[in-house]
Amino acid sequence: MSTDAFDVARHFVELKDLSDRWNPSMIDWLAGDPRLGCPSENLLHSLLNTPLLGILASHPHRDAFRSPSWQHSLDATLHRAKRSSQIVLFPLGAPHAPAIEFACENYGVKCLGVHVRFGNPLALSLDSNAPVKHLELWCDTSIQQSNLAADDLGVCILADQLIALKVSPSGKIASILERRLRCEEVEPSSLWIRAEQNPSKAIAMAQKHWSQLGAVLWFADQPDLPTATPWSCSHRRIPATLQLACDIPNRLASTDNFLIHTTRTRQTLWPNQSERDLLDEAFRLEWNPSPSPLDTLLHIVTEQKLVATTTRKRGDLPSISFTENPIGELVRMRSFQPHLARWDWEPYGIAIRRTTLENIGCRRVRYLHKPQIDQLDPSEQTFCQPLPSNPGCRDWTVEKEWRLASDLRLAHIPTNDAFLLVAHVWQAKLLAHYSRWPVYALEPLLSLGR
Repeated sequence: MSTDAFDVARHFVELKDLSDRWNPSMIDWLAGDPRLGCPSENLLHSLLNTPLLGILASHPHRDAFRSPSWQHSLDATLHRAKRSSQIVLFPLGAPHAPAIEFACENYGVKCLGVHVRFGNPLALSLDSNAPVKHLELWCDTSIQQSNLAADDLGVCILADQLIALKVSPSGKIASILERRLRCEEVEPSSLWIRAEQNPSKAIAMAQKHWSQLGAVLWFADQPDLPTATPWSCSHRRIPATLQLACDIPNRLASTDNFLIHTTRTRQTLWPNQSERDLLDEAFRLEWNPSPSPLDTLLHIVTEQKLVATTTRKRGDLPSISFTENPIGELVRMRSFQPHLARWDWEPYGIAIRRTTLENIGCRRVRYLHKPQIDQLDPSEQTFCQPLPSNPGCRDWTVEKEWRLASDLRLAHIPTNDAFLLVAHVWQAKLLAHYSRWPVYALEPLLSLGR
């Protein structure tokens, strides 16, 4: 970038009144991404004459695709930006940056990621291969030492209007918003903070504090939600399969001839799914971006594959987990975990005949003390689980776990060697559209277990 461009950037800061709002040493100059198709000078002049809308959020790594309230807020924000011809600014290094960039692309809203650097701006070398159009904001090193989220602070400095989709009290974003609200040169009503519908005591107190400082608390408009689940097969009325769908027979509820793999709500990407595909999926699921245990089971059935993972496995060696506990025993043992706000397992999954799994390498897990496991070959550690080292540790032996140290192609499982488990009969009838195996509902067992 030429020296003239440096001067233009400084001029931009002055004309935007940023040097009056903030300590001038915080901002040295802005550098434009050359891939925007226009010289940086023109880019900065364009930004000067365009209202800038900043978006911040606290810790929304998963919220960007699994929280409907987060998506509702982003939807309302981007509609507002489009109506007002605003350019959206977002912190380039934040975990929700890809979600905002993707959403802006789908809504036809111009956006720029803001990235803060520290040091001598003359040493800058822009990366023309950067995946996101971005501005680089050079700040004094004192900001680096302040422990503030630098990219978020950069958005806060540049934005004419700032919208916070989620704020954790006493967090880094809250500290940045506090700075903006207490800056005399900034109109406090230019900061909008999404209000929680049912806030905790701490959030309620924080919302009251922000409101007293002049921030606008707002509730995002709720889009029209479908009355039925967005799961496609729920709209079918006539069964399209001859597979059995009914309550589970007593003989299957008590047998130990099958090993059971249960599913739960997806927490991250599907196996082998890119983040781009994940965001695309979130926009196609009609505000239901949190696949339930039933959706996870549908994904397994349609993909005809169980994928080995490393979750809670020693040595990061992938495997698929099963339990040899009979279904009736699993239901009896099922308990709610208050510290995780969830049940220890969900009544959805697939049961496969034990002998079939044994023939392809599935093995019973050995429960040993950690020093014993450490002495084993890594391949053997895959089939081990530590015994509790003290009374406060969880005892995993009750799970009676088996593991298969590879992916499982379900197309190789005979029809008579497996069946699916769901909570309710109506779910069994839906899943039967896609299943090669019978689908049984655990509703009678779950009712007895209440």
